[in-house]
Amino acid sequence: MKVVNYSEIECLVCKLEKKWGVRFHFDENAILKTERTAPWFHEAFLGEDYWQCLIDGCGLLLFDTEDEAWDIFLQTIMDEVEKDESPVYACMISPDGTVVTENT
Repeated sequence: MKVVNYSEIECLVCKLEKKWGVRFHFDENAILKTERTAPWFHEAFLGEDYWQCLIDGCGLLLFDTEDEAWDIFLQTIMDEVEKDESPVYACMISPDGTVVTENT
């Protein structure tokens, strides 16, 4: 038996799809704070396809280009003082399946 965690699965998805990814995780208070901490959040979750991510509190956004991924990732970064208090965790993954950076 081999245990595989969500982080490993999301890295594999990026590698298999050959896409840039931004993995995100949020706590129950995130929806109240995301206009300031992750402006993309509300726009991304307008469609019904995203209900499972809301229920799970996590998901993976896939992008064709590095610039698109950086744009969303950087919107999730807060200044150094507030960063650790952000209710939204974000991690950027390259098309080769490696973690590039995270907002912690």
